[in-house]
Amino acid sequence: DLFSMHTHPMNFAVLQLILAVPVLYCGRNFFQGGLKSLFHGNPNMDSLVAIGSGCSFAYSLVMTFLISDDPSYVHNLYYESAAVVLTLVSLGKFLESRNMQKTKGAITALMQLSPDTAILADTGREVPTSQLKVGDVVLVKPGARVPADGTVTQGESSVNEAMLTGESLPRDVKTGDEIISGCINMTGLLKIRTTKEFGESTVSKILELVENSSSRKSRSEDFIARFARIYTPAVCYSALALA
Repeated sequence: DLFSMHTHPMNFAVLQLILAVPVLYCGRNFFQGGLKSLFHGNPNMDSLVAIGSGCSFAYSLVMTFLISDDPSYVHNLYYESAAVVLTLVSLGKFLESRNMQKTKGAITALMQLSPDTAILADTGREVPTSQLKVGDVVLVKPGARVPADGTVTQGESSVNEAMLTGESLPRDVKTGDEIISGCINMTGLLKIRTTKEFGESTVSKILELVENSSSRKSRSEDFIARFARIYTPAVCYSALALA
């Protein structure tokens, strides 16, 4: 009962105030960035969060001082609203950031699939993979990655395509079989005639798709973005006018 809103309303209000302050401090970035954008005439969602949370906290603070005059003001406290808004938005930003990190990790892993250099079979010279042309014959040693999509012209081996196809078992290849870039040559020496340029290889296409999917917005996201450009300033300035 020491913190009951019915028997000790002031204790109840002060406890909520003490619990809410650390949450607002942790979410200070919303106030710093949101209010700055608001004062520059370009309010965003951070501005909306800052106004909503800040007004809830300020109103509750005033009610806390008035409880000594009228205990019924204890029913007008919104400290939890100020804290919950910041907590939920921060959680959403954290999840979004984590997903972005996963996407960056996937792109990095894809970029590492394709080797930087390839060995030309006719001269034995190493050249950058990006300079390979259709029809070039490359030499792929055991343990090396296939630099470009092509057809096996000589040799037999097993290739590991797990990073591209998810298949854990190696695939046996021989003369005349198609082979994709990025897979690992497991056992034998292979000569491969390239059938696609570097930019048209399987790894390059997958990388392009992943980058596009991470940068593009869905229809719903585009609609929300357009709606927010109108909704956010309207709500922000309306709230300031009412305040």
